[in-house]
Amino acid sequence: MTAPRPLLRPRATARPLARAALALVLLLPLVGCYLPVWFDAEVRISRQGYYDALFDGYLISLPFASDLAAGKLGAGQEKDESAKVVADLKRDSAVTQADYVRKGRFKVHWARKGDIIRQKMMTFVRRNEQILSLKYVKTTGMLTLEGRSLRGSDIQRLRQQGFTVQGELRVITPAAVASHNAQKVVRKGFDHIYVWKIKDWGDPAPKLDIRMR
Repeated sequence: MTAPRPLLRPRATARPLARAALALVLLLPLVGCYLPVWFDAEVRISRQGYYDALFDGYLISLPFASDLAAGKLGAGQEKDESAKVVADLKRDSAVTQADYVRKGRFKVHWARKGDIIRQKMMTFVRRNEQILSLKYVKTTGMLTLEGRSLRGSDIQRLRQQGFTVQGELRVITPAAVASHNAQKVVRKGFDHIYVWKIKDWGDPAPKLDIRMR
């Protein structure tokens, strides 16, 4: 995977820095604890449903960042709280790197592979903090990759608080894609590469459907 380009959903890609000055207490229940701000992400999907997914970039912890912005944490408390966030992220064995950078931002590398036909569902970061998901529905034979959508009110608040996002997601597959909203599609051998460049919270959430049977 190529190194992120300085741009942002933070090649900021994965996969995506962000400016943060927050008073996000009211926002937290709406958008969750983690958001990507600069990233490069890639998902490979075979015709049989095997996948290989990775995210490389920066996540922000909204509760932590809001406390920092409000001046509620001293240097010692910042160190303690950042350690708690790192421990929380590393609960997922797919997270091979989770390092605190500054202002609530964490450098994260996450990689997972498996058989979505058997698993039925894969999520990043986790089911209750879903940024990207891959889901297979046996009754319809449809495999769907989907990014998280934010509500208009949440998008407005993030913009008002100075948060920006920049990143790139690529889905690489030889399978027959039934529908997608990628901004660009490139053919390479037997594969098609579907590309989304995220530059604003209001950009359409990535979505791609593959009919497996």
